[in-house]
Amino acid sequence: MDDQVVLHILELLKTMQEACQELYTSAELENTQEFGQLCADMSLGLRQVLWSVEMAETDGNKKLHPVCESVLDSIRRIKTLYEADRMSCLSKIEFELLPLLQQGYAMYYFFQYLVNHPEHLSEYYTKEKNLLFKNEYIDEALERGSFKYEVSIFVQAYNKLDYTKICVESLLANLPAGLSYELILVNHGSSDGTKEYFESVHPDKQLDIAVNGGGAGAVYRIVEGEFMLMISNDVVVTPHAIENMLACMRSNPKIAAVVPTTPNISNLQTIPAEYSSLGELAEFAFKNNHSDPFRWEQRVRLCNPIQMMRNSLFCSSKGLCISGAFHTSHPVYAMSFPDDRISLLWRRQGYKLMLAKDAYCHHYGSVTLKNEVRQHNEQIYYTEGREEFRKAFGVDPWGTGSCYDPVFMERMVGDHQGHVEVLGINCGLGSNALKIKEQIKEYCHNTDCRLSFLIDDGRYLADLQGVGDQTEKISSIKDFKQVLHTRTFQYVVWEDPFLPQYKFSMLLNCCRKSLTPDGKLLIKQTKQTQKLIRGTSGGKLLGNGWFLFSQEDFEGKV
Repeated sequence: MDDQVVLHILELLKTMQEACQELYTSAELENTQEFGQLCADMSLGLRQVLWSVEMAETDGNKKLHPVCESVLDSIRRIKTLYEADRMSCLSKIEFELLPLLQQGYAMYYFFQYLVNHPEHLSEYYTKEKNLLFKNEYIDEALERGSFKYEVSIFVQAYNKLDYTKICVESLLANLPAGLSYELILVNHGSSDGTKEYFESVHPDKQLDIAVNGGGAGAVYRIVEGEFMLMISNDVVVTPHAIENMLACMRSNPKIAAVVPTTPNISNLQTIPAEYSSLGELAEFAFKNNHSDPFRWEQRVRLCNPIQMMRNSLFCSSKGLCISGAFHTSHPVYAMSFPDDRISLLWRRQGYKLMLAKDAYCHHYGSVTLKNEVRQHNEQIYYTEGREEFRKAFGVDPWGTGSCYDPVFMERMVGDHQGHVEVLGINCGLGSNALKIKEQIKEYCHNTDCRLSFLIDDGRYLADLQGVGDQTEKISSIKDFKQVLHTRTFQYVVWEDPFLPQYKFSMLLNCCRKSLTPDGKLLIKQTKQTQKLIRGTSGGKLLGNGWFLFSQEDFEGKV
């Protein structure tokens, strides 16, 4: 698409953002003539944009089209509200029309302009991204040192009204007493009465997006709480879940996000639970949802049908500021692996991601996402999207250590009191070694545990910042011996092949010397380790290629 046309569209979108302030002022002062003229001018400008994008079938134009349609619809409703409900009219201008225009501008810039000008990507990521996607309310709150609300809660729905009603009603019934919150309901292009239902609930803010894909990320521009609780419309909130998530979040400023346990979710984020009705769900949750910091489990990544985030880290001008524009301008790849991308960006800044096992909510299971995935070729959505992720970030989102192996769901640890040392050797993103540390916390009620990683692949250095207490890259057996010389470990988790240029028996001897007398080696069978495993009569087969060895299992073997 011609650069001049793209720049003209961006200028029109920028002008309309500026016109929003004039529209707000004219409505506030009841200047009917000016208000009407501004609505007409903005609608005309949007139709010009629509005409331009319809003339060229590019990915950026395809994304802008539903935004323009949604903004036009917003203007029509604002004109009606001007006569019927002036306060609602003002709210819609501030918390719907303007953020939709801002989101449209930012997304078009990313998916259209930067596609043609990849030379500007470096400046975009270092400077422009945060200006384009920042939440000014959060910036102002950080500057004055106080937030308007404790929590901004938003539910997003795309049809499935029956699920949405159960979700919203369960949320309202289980809000913590005395919580300072705002309720934001996001109707993302529904055609089944969702908009009217949301209106009957009387939320603090309602973001109506006429066309699905028309700018749902705008919600991140209007939250005003210290924390944000985002809930999919196929979630049932249970008693004490929110307050326990909030307690976990408040326990450590390095925690960026918290999710509860739920069924029908990947990433092993569930716990054993039996119920067959909402009543039985409430009974189970009542027993489970007792605040217990020892059940707050750090994870390498989170999947988020319901998630609490720290707004200063997500949508302030110093936060992630991504809101849909990630590492790729491909329209399908941009949708895939969003949880992994956000988790990665926080990990690499040293922040922690937590699964609150003392908070259980029901999740029916990707009611909306399944439909969206079916609209695209799943081979592209997952397989090619995974490769695109790897190229962008240098690691496989489903690679070693992205999630712990199911065999680690069983208790691996003994009864440890006092200081405990855990070592992970080439554990990729670190989930299995991290699980050992978290088991010591949960089962032993012991938080005096240090997790270290040794790697020979520098790709994982950044990712392990928010996972381990110390990470070192090892290039030789001399380095290996030096690091282990003065340290002992109760647990060593050895996953991928490590320093393969050396004899494995030499590496194993170094490792054994660093184990405490009662220490355990959890080792994954690979080409490097299979000779040892086959030649050792001791040890315990855990499953999935994992073996557990103690010191005596190796006597006389190496």
